[in-house]
Amino acid sequence: MRFSFDFFDKGLDRLGTDCEKWDMARAEHGDILPYWVADMDFECAPAITRALQKRAAHPSYGYTGIIPDDSQALCAFWARRHQVVFAPEDVLMLPTVVTGLALCAQAFSPAGDGVVIQPPVYGPFFSVLRANNRTALLNPLIRDADGRWRMDLGHLETLFINGARLMFLCSPHNPISRLWTEAEIKGLTALCARYDVTLISDEIHADFTFDGRRFFSVLDTGYDKTAVLVSASKTFNVAGLLQASLVTRGARLRETLEGLAERNGVRSGNIFALTATRAAYAQGDDWLDGLKAYLEAGRGILLKALQADMPLCRVAPVEATYLALLDLTAYGFTTEEWMQKTVRAGALFTEGTFFSDTLANGWLRFNFACPHRLILEGVRRLKIAAEG
Repeated sequence: MRFSFDFFDKGLDRLGTDCEKWDMARAEHGDILPYWVADMDFECAPAITRALQKRAAHPSYGYTGIIPDDSQALCAFWARRHQVVFAPEDVLMLPTVVTGLALCAQAFSPAGDGVVIQPPVYGPFFSVLRANNRTALLNPLIRDADGRWRMDLGHLETLFINGARLMFLCSPHNPISRLWTEAEIKGLTALCARYDVTLISDEIHADFTFDGRRFFSVLDTGYDKTAVLVSASKTFNVAGLLQASLVTRGARLRETLEGLAERNGVRSGNIFALTATRAAYAQGDDWLDGLKAYLEAGRGILLKALQADMPLCRVAPVEATYLALLDLTAYGFTTEEWMQKTVRAGALFTEGTFFSDTLANGWLRFNFACPHRLILEGVRRLKIAAEG
């Protein structure tokens, strides 16, 4: 089945479903359009819906085991879509990627120790470390003159020299929409190998790359002290079902994590999470191909509209994800003021300070995984906020 732009253009009404993105936003802010939390306003792949309906029709929802098909579907998907090959025994099932970050912090760093992260970065990288009595060691990303961000390997080496032995990577990077190149990933893992640093890579956005770019996973660097966290949740819009996986070819890392997960009662998602994920990975390619084309067109619509209506706005090149980080500092408002102004204008974005304290002077993240007409409406309301 081919999924045309018409399929995604129709969107869907999510109100009344206890939807965090829509219902929770409107409960707090009234009649508002949400461009914040990172899920999508499209129908998920029909194969997922059919699989869930079939399983729900059986009137028993007792304890459910993880079957070989669960890990095999994941392995086949990554081999097919990314040419990344790993075995079912390399996979540890988890409920969420954030759960995986917490387990890795506990497994590979002592309490009170520092873990390297690279802000601006997905907010839970900070909160997971705080909750687990670890310190965030910051290796801030560097922004070049063209607005593109890069890693500061010089400062990173200093952190490793001073004793850091665990690092969390976001790849592709949320919120800056960077797709790290093969050379950048290999340079990073070479540095980690030199100082015996364990590298945990959140690769949840791996399926969203643009302009024909190929995603390169840390799994393909040959460094064995790496693990990646993956999920169908972003790719197939099933985040509410709670299912993720950790993949590592390092036997010692895997054994350590399996033991820790067992002691903490951490296991896979439930019946429906496993059912949906198997269907997504095995039968969702056509839907995903249509979605990627639609999102790439949406990216163009967003950038063109911002250029026309918000000429002082700067946006880093959106190489991956369906998220755009807007630099609105030229307008002279703080991020907090922008949040107040945009809410009054009827649009809710994610504040830049969710990703770094340094983004307090006028930064917002725009989720453009919605019908194209809503992208244009979001920019229109952003312009109203700027002028109001």
